[in-house]
Amino acid sequence: MGLIRERLRRQGIVTTAAARRGRSGRRVKVTGLIIRPHRPPTKSGRTVVFFTLEDETGMLDVTVFDAVYQRCGKAIFTQPIITVSGRLDRRGDASAPAALVADSVT
Repeated sequence: MGLIRERLRRQGIVTTAAARRGRSGRRVKVTGLIIRPHRPPTKSGRTVVFFTLEDETGMLDVTVFDAVYQRCGKAIFTQPIITVSGRLDRRGDASAPAALVADSVT
């Protein structure tokens, strides 16, 4: 990712490190390698996918809910590098690790 970081920056794509520092609710775009995608069974039967996105600055947890998965889910399991747009979410206080709740995956 480091080799194309300047081009990504011009497109408004931030690093995982910058996203982890962002405030809860902030909208970001992050590009990276997909690490350990998994789609656990849910009581409701709706699809939820969890994975870690990794770039040259670190890792960021990503959650993809059913509506987004239905539109963009194929990329998660077929592309090694993806761009995720979404909203940062921190469970608990401001020092809790940030995760990204996806709005789109390309």
